[in-house]
Parts: sequence; C-alpha cells; structure tokens
Amino acid sequence: MTLKRVSIAAMVVAGSVPALPQTPSSVWTLTASISPAGPRASLALNAVLRNQSAATLKVIDRTALADFRVAVTDESGALVPYTEHAKALIDAYEKGAAFRADVVEVDPGKEFRKAIELSGLYGDLKPGKYSVKVERVGWLQVSQGGRPVWPKEKELVSPSVAFELRK
Repeated sequence: MTLKRVSIAAMVVAGSVPALPQTPSSVWTLTASISPAGPRASLALNAVLRNQSAATLKVIDRTALADFRVAVTDESGALVPYTEHAKALIDAYEKGAAFRADVVEVDPGKEFRKAIELSGLYGDLKPGKYSVKVERVGWLQVSQGGRPVWPKEKELVSPSVAFELRK
C-alpha cells in the first residue's frame, strides 16, 4: 500500500470554525488494537481507519491528540484520567491551537493507521485489567471541493479492546 502525503497548513481560531459537512457513515470504519511499544514495553494504541468506499479518500492527519480521543477504563469501569500534560494539550486543540496537518490519500479498501503512545496520555498505568476505546474527532477528510469534513458526532468510535498489565 502506498500512501501519498501532501502537506497543508491549518489554523483554527477559537469560535470561528465554520459549519462543515459531515462524512457519510458507510465510508470509514475505526478499529483499535494494543501492542507493546518502545524499549520499556510501554503500550501503543493502534487506531485504524479503513476506507470502505469505492473512491480514494483524503484523510486529514494531525497529531494524535488533535485527531483522536482515547478512553481507558479500569476493571471496575472507572475512567482512567489523562495526565495534566495530555489534558493541557487536548484543551489547547479544542480551543483552536495552531497545528500542522498533512493530507494522506487512502485508496479503496486500504487503511490509515495512527499509533498513540498510552504512557504519554496516562503516565504509568498500574498492573491490572483495562479496556480502551478510541474516537476520531475534529477534521476527518478533505471533500471533493477541497473543504475539511467532520465525522458525525460519536460515529467513529472503535469497539472496546481489553488488555492486561502485569508486574
């Protein structure tokens, strides 16, 4: 699979985001998986958007925290809080922080993948059983007319993925 990257610059000013079209639900699916990452066997969440359409689509690729929201729950069902640093970054993106974005062309049936380092979001998770979901937020793709397209709210949420951390 060959993904073609075309750089674009983007900046959103708080309160000035125009109403944008939303993507049809049948175009993308979002899945997640967990894998070891890095030398300390930290965890990476692998978010995968699959193009289910018959056309090449252009997905907008910014930083992981600008494009995805991750929810980790422990075995009691309690939501694990983000680190203060992750909260500050998410808050900045939601308030319209400037960012750089790429447009990645994804052919029919192909996937766009994004690895999200969980220790950067949650610090050191304690040993135990967890569940994780990921949601695509913000701009999703570029329309035929060249405008960004939003996913429908709560539409691109992955199924839960269970994982266990041992001592």
